[in-house]
Amino acid sequence: LLKIEYLLFWLLGAGASVATGVRFKAALLVLGTCLAAVGTVSYELAADSKSLVPVAYMPPMAAEFLVCLGIAMMLPFFTSAPVNRSLSGIRNFAVAVSGFSYTLYLFHRPIDAALGTIIARADVISAQSLSIFLLRLVICLMGAVIFYYCFERHTAAARRYLSVVMTKRTSPT
Repeated sequence: LLKIEYLLFWLLGAGASVATGVRFKAALLVLGTCLAAVGTVSYELAADSKSLVPVAYMPPMAAEFLVCLGIAMMLPFFTSAPVNRSLSGIRNFAVAVSGFSYTLYLFHRPIDAALGTIIARADVISAQSLSIFLLRLVICLMGAVIFYYCFERHTAAARRYLSVVMTKRTSPT
């Protein structure tokens, strides 16, 4: 169950799509970056931690709002033609990663949770804890890649097949 505030945050992002034609995109980028940074730092300072005493300069919801507003203000810059041209060299890589992203999103948490029952969480940052973290990261990525090749990779073919099957079923014979 999501909080109602998240609808507002989503609307900020959706509203940013209307602002893609504004002239002062660079200024929005700078202001948005500052707001997102202030929100992120405020949110993190107020969070429970083993190493820092939490300090709340603003309510967590206000910090989340600043992060979302800042990101929404940055979006018009990132949709501009110069940015798209500068990213053209990595377009193929970005398309490949975006195709894999849903599987990674879907499967990394259960894989990591299963690993958490086998590998204890570290209390301190050390070479050993960083090595274990990297091992967990690699296992999560490899697991997600396996699931991608088994399932998501075949999405387009499955859609084509279902389209053909549904067309045959609905067409008069």
